[in-house]
Formats: sequence, structure tokens, C-alpha cells
Amino acid sequence: MSSILALATLGVVNTGVAYWLFYLLIDEAGAATASVITYVMPVVALFLGVALLGERLTIGAVARLVLIAVGAWLATSGRAPSADADSGGRQGGAQSRGDEPSQPHDAEVR
Repeated sequence: MSSILALATLGVVNTGVAYWLFYLLIDEAGAATASVITYVMPVVALFLGVALLGERLTIGAVARLVLIAVGAWLATSGRAPSADADSGGRQGGAQSRGDEPSQPHDAEVR
């Protein structure tokens, strides 16, 4: 019974602390920057697999690490996408950002 209690305590406490730290990060850095932490998880998993489980570090894994690094850089570079990229090439790109509708009939659709 004590092992089940220990497991539940570790699960609840660790999950609670992780969520609390994540929400602090969101508050401090913003949601877009905080979401970049999801890019770090595969990197940590790869290095732990190599270090602890003796997995091989292949050229494909290194290439994926480069793609992850590029994705994280693009996500945090601070450059706003153009209006065409934001709206999929249609007019009125402000719609996807939640701004005021560009035409009166757009307000009725919401």
C-alpha cells in the first residue's frame, strides 16, 4: 500500500509542480515562447536514450535535431508572418488574429 501512495504522491506533486512552473513561464515569457518547450522534449529524450539506454546516435537523429532547432528558432524569432501567410492567401487576413471583421457579413458568421 505504501508504494501505491508513494507513486500517487510523486505523480500528483510532480505534475502539479510541472504545471505550476509552466504557467509561470507562460506568465513571464508569453504563450508562444513557452510553447517552445515542446520542441525540447524530443531532444532530451534522444540524449537520455543515448546516455542511459545505450542507443546509437545516428545521422538521421542529428538531422532531426537540426530541424527541431530551426523550428524552435523560427517560433521564437519574433518575426510576424505576413498577412497573406496568416490568412491562407485570402483577403482580410485580420480575421485569423481575432481583429475586427473586415466586412460586415463576417461578423454574422462568428
